[in-house]
Parts: sequence; structure tokens; C-alpha cells
Amino acid sequence: MSLSFYLGKTGRASWSGLALGLAFFDPRLAVVALPLFLIYNKIRIMPAIRALLGILALSNLPLLYPEMGSSFLKMVFSTGITTALYPYAVIPLAEVVFLSFINYHQIRIEASRIFRRMRSERIQGKDWLPFHQ
Repeated sequence: MSLSFYLGKTGRASWSGLALGLAFFDPRLAVVALPLFLIYNKIRIMPAIRALLGILALSNLPLLYPEMGSSFLKMVFSTGITTALYPYAVIPLAEVVFLSFINYHQIRIEASRIFRRMRSERIQGKDWLPFHQ
């Protein structure tokens, strides 16, 4: 995740998306990191999102294999996924929390800009999804 933030800050959006996609080993942490990912890639947000979605699609490709995918869905919907937050996960979580506090003001400003832009494009009939450009 640190590499993703660094690459986003230095303007390498596609590489930043790729790095965050590879960091999705624990989806809980990755979801918490999304606001920072968006802020650090604000200049070139669409290439970053495309790379992130691409690597997520590739990494989840094995779930399309019939036995693996059905077994996974059966496990999720019958027993659920109950994993504890392991001690090693505290390090990236602390990083995200501290960086979020440091960048709180900018996160708030950029989030309002992103939502305004999305609302404006939606009203104008433009499709803002990353694969429709």
C-alpha cells in the first residue's frame, strides 16, 4: 500500500493502481486505503482506477473455474468468512490511519470535488465509469 501511495503522489497512476491491486491480500485494509489512493492519484484518477480494476479482475480469475468458484460461494454463504485481524495487519492499518489523519483536510476537499464531478457528469448524461472513455 505504501508503494501505491508513493507512486500516486509521484504521478505514476497506473503503477499505483497495480500496486494497490496487489495489496488487496486483505480486502478490509484495501477498502480502508481507498480514500488515500484516490487522493494521491487525483491528477490521473482514471488510469489508476483502470489498473486497480484490471489487477483485481486478474487476481480473481481463478474463481471462474467452476469447482473453485462454486466452492468459494458455498463457503461464503453457508459458513461465512470469519477471520480475525492478525497482528501483522496492524502495521498497514496504522499507516492508513495516520496518513488519513495527516491528509484529512485534503481528503474531505477532494471527496467533495469527486462527488460534485460525478453528479455533474451524471446530470449531463456522461458516463463516468472507467471503461467508458
